Amino acid sequence: MTPHEIEAAFAQAVADAGLGLWSIPADGKLHRFKVPADKGRQLTGWAVLHGDGLPAGVAGDWRTGERVTWKGAGEAAKLSRADRRELAELRRKRKAALADIQGRAAAKAAALYERLPPAPADHPYLTRKKIAAGPCKVTSGGALMVLVRDADTTKAISLQFIQPNGEKRFLTGGRTARGCCFLTPITAAPVVIVEGYATGHQSASLNAFGLFTEERFVAHKCGHAVAAIGLWAAAKPLISHL
Repeated sequence: MTPHEIEAAFAQAVADAGLGLWSIPADGKLHRFKVPADKGRQLTGWAVLHGDGLPAGVAGDWRTGERVTWKGAGEAAKLSRADRRELAELRRKRKAALADIQGRAAAKAAALYERLPPAPADHPYLTRKKIAAGPCKVTSGGALMVLVRDADTTKAISLQFIQPNGEKRFLTGGRTARGCCFLTPITAAPVVIVEGYATGHQSASLNAFGLFTEERFVAHKCGHAVAAIGLWAAAKPLISHL
């Protein structure tokens, strides 16, 4: 492959990963670039592309931890010690920045949940799903608001907003990993772990949790929350992933 072909192929791989289309020189050095979510002068994207011998490159977003590798042929090239030191520093900054963002989002979630009124029983989403409002609140715009709690500490960490048409989103910056929503008090067996809020209420005859994991309710990502809940609900029968 020619240098131009190497750089073009790597740029396409980076773009396909959702990091934006940027031309990274194949000089073996660490380069910073702007990803789609960056604002102002932010440069959270990073990449290293080697063009000598066996073409290979790696790129990522230090804010999200996303990473993509590419190779033209053979084994991927290794990062230099200087590259690794800089990447370690980027990871440290990312961790600190993420903790700050999530901390502020958790405070906002707790304040909003405390301030807003309970959801009405005749909310369109609740009516369509034939479920009770439970611990839901409602925003001035008519969205249901579900509090996401840390499965270890039970403290508020985020919110999920459910529009009348069923569209869902989480609070910007809020942590959802290892999070859950307590649908009923855990006073009797069995404990049921479910994927979604509606599914949990459809199991209302049992004590149930609605688990929030990563970007959405997905059973195959419930492992961390299940493990956390299991530590203090171990004395009760556990039915998971309904």
